[in-house]
Amino acid sequence: MRWWKALLSLILAFAVVISTVSLGWSITKNDHMNTAIYSLHLFFALYVFLISARSVFQVTTDDHSNSIIHLAALLTVALLLLGSVAILPKSPHPVAASIDDEPVLLRLWYALLGIYTVGCVLAYSTSLGPPLHYPPSAIYSEKTVNSITNMDERNVCGTTGRRLLCALSRFALITYSLDTSPWGMLLFSYTTKIVWLGNIAESLDIGDLPIVPRNMRATYNYARMKKALRDFKLKIFSWSPAQGTGWNLGWRLIRLNYVIFLIVLALALVSAVLAYAPVLFVQKFIHYLEVDHNRENKGWGWVYVVGLFVTNCLHFLSKSFL
Repeated sequence: MRWWKALLSLILAFAVVISTVSLGWSITKNDHMNTAIYSLHLFFALYVFLISARSVFQVTTDDHSNSIIHLAALLTVALLLLGSVAILPKSPHPVAASIDDEPVLLRLWYALLGIYTVGCVLAYSTSLGPPLHYPPSAIYSEKTVNSITNMDERNVCGTTGRRLLCALSRFALITYSLDTSPWGMLLFSYTTKIVWLGNIAESLDIGDLPIVPRNMRATYNYARMKKALRDFKLKIFSWSPAQGTGWNLGWRLIRLNYVIFLIVLALALVSAVLAYAPVLFVQKFIHYLEVDHNRENKGWGWVYVVGLFVTNCLHFLSKSFL
């Protein structure tokens, strides 16, 4: 895994070089607009390179998984933005026109797009952690251990990451194998192992299922709720609700799960907006087919087709987490 991350760092180092060359070229041409653009490119390239270089030396699962997910998200945004500009037809806008009129900058732009594409593939295919084993006898009774028919050594499932990822996984009420990748998280391929137990296991008891981590077990959550009942009390100035009305319980549930509530709200907002994006691209594509009979501007047709595909993918992915 460390060599895989080192390869990702090497790929992103080339992005720093290309961004530096592009910035230097725009400075020599005294092009102030492109100088500002490629200064941002260089800042972003340096940032993702430093994150990837730091991840090479990270050995704990939390730090490693946070870095990989961070890189995957940033490289996806960069790939979408650069790819959108790459497929757009030649524009009268001064920024786009200046890039199109400079063959060197245009080649460097496409080279940067290719590097981020490779880096994005590497980030999405990087495992978030090693496969783990935990002795079932340490948590299950002797009777449960004797009834286990699933002898797979990779018997631990869990959530990696301390912040957003933990909240998402607890909200979805599912667990995934530590050796999955960001790509496996998006496509829910981590559930295949659990579903496959129905075909290979002689029986399906609690001991045959993967062992969940501490923060997803009933004892831990019961202790958290018991502590919340003691510590969190609703009080607005001098007013506090009467016992048994439910206001205190609602306030405690919000205090315990406010991160999850915010994530669900954000996903619902994104999903609601993306629900109309494919319809917009379909409308634009139909208008293009009606207006451009000779297909003189095929670039716009490709823009609408790619936009329809990407927005549909993002919409269904956002709904899957809800």
